[in-house]
Amino acid sequence: MENIASVYKSSDVETLTSTSIKLPECSVHFAIIPLSKDTNSDKKRGRKKRDPDEQESRKRIRNEKKWSRNIPKENKAKGEEYVSAKGLVIKAKVMKAACASRRKCYGKISLKKRQLLHQEFYGLTSDGQQQFIANTVLETQKARERRRSEKTESHRQFSRNLKKVRVTILPSVFHLN
Repeated sequence: MENIASVYKSSDVETLTSTSIKLPECSVHFAIIPLSKDTNSDKKRGRKKRDPDEQESRKRIRNEKKWSRNIPKENKAKGEEYVSAKGLVIKAKVMKAACASRRKCYGKISLKKRQLLHQEFYGLTSDGQQQFIANTVLETQKARERRRSEKTESHRQFSRNLKKVRVTILPSVFHLN
């Protein structure tokens, strides 16, 4: 026991002597020696606790906005100039002059309001643009079904809420097509 006492602290020796088993008429002592007092799982196998601010790995962080395929997609959604997949340069979207439709859509909405809606639309993400169109398209039922050989145009109407009144207009007013 003297050799063990020189290696361990006095409190450990007391623990060892209390757990020692003496065999009758034998000079050999068996002792249960604890490997470590701390049984924390983080300290097993050399694991370190990481700070939340510390970078987890040295791997390249995924940044989809900088990918060469996604840059033209984003520019197209914004209405800016971009290069197509075929390598053609597509110009930025701009407001066009008023057309002379029989519905007289341009008389219903002022030029400033059109420009504001144009900027608002192209300021949205692609999902937001789809939602914008879905909220402004109103599908109406046909009043009477007729047999025709050629295909008829869609009965979807592009409309906008202006001053709490739903106004039907052509999609070309906003140049969304």
